[in-house]
Amino acid sequence: MSDAPVTYDEFDAWLLHPATKWLREAAKALADDRREAWAVASWEAGNANPETLRELRGQADAHLWLADISYDGICAALEQDPVADSR
Repeated sequence: MSDAPVTYDEFDAWLLHPATKWLREAAKALADDRREAWAVASWEAGNANPETLRELRGQADAHLWLADISYDGICAALEQDPVADSR
């Protein structure tokens, strides 16, 4: 990590970048895939193995966290205070 903390404005600029939008779209697709795998395992295949279902749910949740990433969410995950700027 760089020495200078990321500001709200820098984060917002990053969110608008086409590569970031692409990454978030992929994360949403992966989350949808894990949700579908959960449904197949629990309903269609009749596999109610709690460990498998927790793993699939955890993977979906992780992908959704990335897809819905926020400045405050990152600060909370890193236990850092937000950096004030133009807001």
